[in-house]
Amino acid sequence: MAINGSDGDARVPLHVSTDLRSWTFVKYLFTESNLPKWLTSHKLVHAPIIKKVGDKYNLYYYGPKGPYWLIGVATAPTPAGPYVDIDEPLHSEDETSVWDPSVMEDGKIYIINLLLYYLLKVCARVCV
Repeated sequence: MAINGSDGDARVPLHVSTDLRSWTFVKYLFTESNLPKWLTSHKLVHAPIIKKVGDKYNLYYYGPKGPYWLIGVATAPTPAGPYVDIDEPLHSEDETSVWDPSVMEDGKIYIINLLLYYLLKVCARVCV
């Protein structure tokens, strides 16, 4: 399974492969009906990551809210969705913009912003 975000398209395409060479498009994880409402500007979604947390799957991503780039999360019962966004970023514009966040686990969920060395502990209502 592979996902990616792209310039000008917030839909997040999902692809599958049995040999990691040939990939088949399955579906878009975001559509107009479940696109995160807080996204502004170009409605972009970048660096999506799917992580299993308990019995659900979290789709972490970052996107624009005005001039700031913030981390969002949507949850689903399976890796293929359907995803429901929590409809607000995981942090505020007052904290910092992010770029290419990554997810780390050590019994708790952390999001690491590799470019700015910014660590954000994800709220319990999303990750537990």
